[in-house]
Amino acid sequence: MGSPFRINALGGVLGSRTASFFRLDPTGTVPIEPLVDLIPAITPNRVVLDMIDDEAWIQQYDVTENPMQDFSDATTNNRKRLQEMTITGTLTSALAIPLVGSIGAFSISGVRFDFLKLANLEQIADRKEPILVTTPRRSMAKAFITSISPPWNPEDGNNTIVTITLREARIVNPLIALSAIADVAESTTGNNAATNVGAQAPEPVGAVPTLSPIPGVAPSLAPF
Repeated sequence: MGSPFRINALGGVLGSRTASFFRLDPTGTVPIEPLVDLIPAITPNRVVLDMIDDEAWIQQYDVTENPMQDFSDATTNNRKRLQEMTITGTLTSALAIPLVGSIGAFSISGVRFDFLKLANLEQIADRKEPILVTTPRRSMAKAFITSISPPWNPEDGNNTIVTITLREARIVNPLIALSAIADVAESTTGNNAATNVGAQAPEPVGAVPTLSPIPGVAPSLAPF
């Protein structure tokens, strides 16, 4: 049996039993409620799915279809897109709590905890802030929720099946942007490196014309 914790932005201190969505502090670094997913989540700072039904992760790259002079520096011809993840899971109407050797649940009359969790998830998305997401297989330190879809059919009963789509939030520090994102500034120049391309002026740029005292003779150029 593997470790009950998933390696993530906090060094593996968050549980990996299911999918958890953490709201981050104002710096976008640390979860406001850094609790393991075995502890019931009922606040807008953390939402935990009771079960993962499906998970899809995709990493795409924009690759040029044009021929290149060489492969020494292809940063402008191969661009990494933002990571995306889609998670489908179940929110139960009862509140799941850890018991000795098992997972139990209890209900409070008139309270639908699946509706509460769904409302908290929508509130997190409405804040338009990056969140931390961790599952047993993947972890995204900073991501935005791009869609929430909670379809229902009679077979679901008092449960809510929800599909959440997320996209990576990529942060760039302008002080280290040149070293962190190698792009046009570091790409090879190819034939554009030639210094004498096309017709060149025989005199330095900035020369001033001197009119000839002889009619019909063109003026001459003299540098400053």
